[in-house]
This record gives sequence, structure tokens and C-alpha cells, in this order.
Amino acid sequence: MKLDGEYSLSVSRDKLFPLLMDPDVIAAAVPGCEELTPVGEDEYASTLTIGIAAVKGVYTSKIKILDKNEPESFGLHMEGKGARGFLNGTVKIELAEQDASTVLHYAADTQVGGPIAAVGQRIVGAAAKMLVNQGLKALEKEVLRRLET
Repeated sequence: MKLDGEYSLSVSRDKLFPLLMDPDVIAAAVPGCEELTPVGEDEYASTLTIGIAAVKGVYTSKIKILDKNEPESFGLHMEGKGARGFLNGTVKIELAEQDASTVLHYAADTQVGGPIAAVGQRIVGAAAKMLVNQGLKALEKEVLRRLET
């Protein structure tokens, strides 16, 4: 499944990039993230509770930050599994300055399997878009909160 889009944040790219590398900011932005623990350089283990339609569950995952090109871009690779299925994927994130804001462009390519995939590609795709939107709104809230202090 491919998913792409963009989101504008009212913060400069130079201030945004380091926040996107902060594990606490990442945890705040990932819907359902209950725990995010460093396990290596730019690598984290996480526990997520996520529900798609009637398929809800707890998932363990590894997230790795790749190809950092500060302050312009980076990638993420994620592998997650739970009793309800698995998710593997990569996302490329590019940050473009626009006036006093930053436009975050994302392009993800994911594979979903197990019972969670059985709910149907249309439902999984819609749920993925909803989770991305929730995550981006949570990211914006956390970034603005940190910049205010």
C-alpha cells in the first residue's frame, strides 16, 4: 500500500528537523504509542495499541531513522507485529521551507498482512490515512508545545 501527502507546520525547517529526531516527539506523534525505547543509534523499539475497524491489538515494532540529510529529509523504516498481523514499511520525509512555515512531504510504502489485512484494502487504506492525519496533528501540537517553553 502506498500513501503520500503533505502537511504544513508553522515552524522553520531548521527548528523542526531536530524535533523530528527526538524520541519523545516521535512517541507523542505516533497514534497508540505506549512506549518508545532506544535500542541503538537512531533505532527504537515501540509498543503500539492500534485498532482498524473491528481488528484491534497490541503491536511491537522497531523503528529506524535512515538517510538523515539535515534539515531537508530523512527516512523511516518500521517493522511491526502482533497477534492481529504485521506491518512493514518505509517512509521518505522531505521538509520544504515555505515563508515562515515548513511543508512536510511524506511518501510511504507499506505491506500489511494477517487478520488486519483481511478487513480489506479499502478499509486499511482509509484507516492508515486517518492514523497519519492524527499523527501529524499530534506532531504539530507537540512541536508547538516544545517551542513555547
